[in-house]
Amino acid sequence: MKTKEELNKEILETTANIQENYPELSKFADEMTVTIPSVEDPQINATTLAEYNNSLQSIAAGYAQNTQNAKKQIVIIGAGFAGLKLARTLNNHSNYCITLIDKNNYHQFQPLFYQVAMANLDASNISFPLRNIFQKSKNVSIRVTEVTQIDASNHQVITTNGNFTYDYLVIATGAVTNYFGNTDIEQFSFPMKSTWEALQIRNTLLTHFENAITANSLKAQKLLSIVIVGGGPTGVELSGALAEMKTDTLPL
Repeated sequence: MKTKEELNKEILETTANIQENYPELSKFADEMTVTIPSVEDPQINATTLAEYNNSLQSIAAGYAQNTQNAKKQIVIIGAGFAGLKLARTLNNHSNYCITLIDKNNYHQFQPLFYQVAMANLDASNISFPLRNIFQKSKNVSIRVTEVTQIDASNHQVITTNGNFTYDYLVIATGAVTNYFGNTDIEQFSFPMKSTWEALQIRNTLLTHFENAITANSLKAQKLLSIVIVGGGPTGVELSGALAEMKTDTLPL
């Protein structure tokens, strides 16, 4: 059996834990603080302390379980800008438990994909580990897996690493490259919707530049003939960075 000193210490630690994790129980916490037996009280024996300690821990465990069950379960598919923003907005919210699902364990900063493709930035400079972002979170869980099915009738997300039940489901999976049904473009072009695809573009471009150095003029012209489809912000930035690379970084 534990000594009175050990039991008193355990009671105080349990009370402090409740006060820290469940501040809404102010009345309950106050009552515990008042009724905790004094170490110097000769009327309190070890058996009484043990019974009080067990009762206190049982109450705390029961409340924690009820609180956990009462929370709404939110599953977010996709850790891009939208999914990450929502998870951060609800981070440490007392009413929600959040499961953030992505096939990668990092967030990709898409506006700088072109910088990775042009070798101006390393891939690690625009990739941020999700668990580092939520390392102090009490209600956000990260799951690295792929979604295979959504069972809406049973409120479940089916993945390659198990099933996740939800009260609310948020699908924020982003977009894929639209080839407009042209299979030739899809087969012979490089999309740029992920860090990995940006690295593929970079490696291919650098290889072409290196090969063009020793090639004859006709082959060099072929190696350095590049077509960029899309004149939006990414296409314009990519074109400018590519021209800078050819003129300044890798002049032939």
